Amino acid sequence: MHPSLFSLFGYPVGAYGFFMAAAQLIGALAALTLARSDRRPIGPFLDMLFAVLFFGLLGARLGYAFNRWEEFQSKPWELFSIEKDGLSFFGGFAPGFFAFVGVARWRKIPVLAAGDLLCPVLPLSLAIMRVGCFLAGCCYGAPTNVPWAITFFRLDSKVPLPLIGLSLHPSQLYEVMFLLILAATLALLHRRKLFPAGILATFSIFSYSLFRLAADFFRGDLDRGFWGQTWMAPTQAAAILGVLATPIVL
Repeated sequence: MHPSLFSLFGYPVGAYGFFMAAAQLIGALAALTLARSDRRPIGPFLDMLFAVLFFGLLGARLGYAFNRWEEFQSKPWELFSIEKDGLSFFGGFAPGFFAFVGVARWRKIPVLAAGDLLCPVLPLSLAIMRVGCFLAGCCYGAPTNVPWAITFFRLDSKVPLPLIGLSLHPSQLYEVMFLLILAATLALLHRRKLFPAGILATFSIFSYSLFRLAADFFRGDLDRGFWGQTWMAPTQAAAILGVLATPIVL
């Protein structure tokens, strides 16, 4: 693995920060491309992108810190460093969603139609970020004996020392593959105009929540324990809420 990709003017560029920045840039370009292909005005979508990125990333960072505050107690300024890994999808989803709805209503963009148009962007961006997680060693998998297991050897990775050299589930790559398939499926279904407005956006959140509910059992970096249930991670509890919210939204 490669926690540091290269040096720029003597400063090491970390894999996690690089791919996080790339995910936001590529996601923004993809969103604007989709808006243009659907003959939507670009200006309102730019406002929406800035709001969603700001509030989504802020919420994702705070959501991560809420569960792992001990990592930031001695150096609280690292909460806003892109070199310090750690984002929570479910922590960022709620503020990002409300920013999306707020700007859409302000700029008079149909909320449901815009959600369907842009729903492939989120899994695409998240897939790129997970590549950075894989290279940095964060979001690592649980020990396993499956033939496709991976092993981390570098001591500067995010994998804890007791797991260095052990065979682990490639949990980051599981998510990359799922997210890329989901993004392509959503884009294809939107082009065919098969469903009423809002269905694809709802389906995207339902699908990811269902995936995380199952996939987190293969991750080794999650603190188990939610409301006394030691077999469940907090992210899985959030995923259950995502699944149960689907019929309400529909």
